[in-house]
Amino acid sequence: MRMPEQKTTRTKKALFAVATVIAALLLLSFAASLINHLFLGADDKTDNRRNNIRDQRPTSLEAVDSFFIESSDGRLHASLHPQVMRDTSFAARPLSIKKRVFFLGGSCVYGFDLIEDEAIPSRLQKSLKVEVINAGICGANSNHLVRLAKEVAGYKPDLVLIYAGHNDARQGSAGQIYNDYLTETAKYRLADTMRRTSLGRLLAYLLDKQEHRIQAGDLCAWFRSLNGDPKFRELVEANFQENLNQYATNLRRVIIRLRKGGAKVVVFGLTSNFDFVHCTSLHRPDLTTTERDQFDLHFQQGREAYQRGDFGEAQRLMKLAAQIDPQFAEAHYWAGMSMKRQYQYDEAAVWLRRARDLYLIQEESDFNYARAPQAYNDAAARVCREASVPFIPLEDEFGRFSSTRMPDGELFLDDLHFNETGARRMAELLAKILQEYL
Repeated sequence: MRMPEQKTTRTKKALFAVATVIAALLLLSFAASLINHLFLGADDKTDNRRNNIRDQRPTSLEAVDSFFIESSDGRLHASLHPQVMRDTSFAARPLSIKKRVFFLGGSCVYGFDLIEDEAIPSRLQKSLKVEVINAGICGANSNHLVRLAKEVAGYKPDLVLIYAGHNDARQGSAGQIYNDYLTETAKYRLADTMRRTSLGRLLAYLLDKQEHRIQAGDLCAWFRSLNGDPKFRELVEANFQENLNQYATNLRRVIIRLRKGGAKVVVFGLTSNFDFVHCTSLHRPDLTTTERDQFDLHFQQGREAYQRGDFGEAQRLMKLAAQIDPQFAEAHYWAGMSMKRQYQYDEAAVWLRRARDLYLIQEESDFNYARAPQAYNDAAARVCREASVPFIPLEDEFGRFSSTRMPDGELFLDDLHFNETGARRMAELLAKILQEYL
């Protein structure tokens, strides 16, 4: 009859033993921390803090007060995580015998998907024999560069290089345009949304006060379904123009801040991959029903001709489609790709550049991604002209490094990031250009 009591007693003893072990481990951990605190010198603590920064640094650009931090040896290091900003290390005050160059920008300057030695700033430092500090920050737009420029000016640079604008084009999500469109166009609010989403998603959308995000496939279908609607085009273009104007304003502020610090400034024009498509085009707003039918016929037949390898016929049909609607980017793209497949590189480059600069929306993202770097280059050129600062276009010269004589997949990882060959070739081009500014 005593068996249950004995079993209970053994259970209590086992639990007590486990609790004792846990308490002992906690006590040992506390003792180790106390010893570490009492006997670790102040300098070692500072160095330890620096060593731990690699794991503790924030990844958000908005989560930092300054982009560089100073360690106990008086050197400055990137405050953001290495996946966002290179682990740059440089003296707070430059050596008098050494010229100091900062390279500002986004992930293209950072060296996305490249090791540090392959990034453009590292290559420039080796070839120019001057200090080139990689201040490229993944995801940084011109708003961030205004903050960065104020900080950089305090480190007495002799020259500051700027290659930026791609991330400004990516501001303003398609979800926001979706919200604006449904708000401003009442006739679509119920009919379009109910037709494309479940009741649950509709309710979730209406109740969600934050930015609305929808799947890429739904987004693409929605864009195409509203392609001919003037209100939709008006919203897309307004968003694009707002981003472009803000970019120009910020670039002006960046230049002013850097020049107040005594630095020379050089701004480079953007380039991107002519081969990259995956985008949704916009029809011209005054396209009639008859013209749309003719366009659709030529465009569809042109795609079919391209797919079966009849590039001459594809080129002819896509040119006819582009004549009917000169604003439709994909007609220019497929005409250009047909020319490229026939080794007509010079003419292909004209059509592919036109296609790239007509794109306003990227299909596989929820960004309203203005793919028009020429518009950003034109804005940067105007700002630089007003400020008497050199603006140097790069696209044509850079494209000559490709066997096709245009910036294409031979030089890029994706739509805008340089591969190893592209980064090496771009560094060669910049090193040649920069000789007169050092």
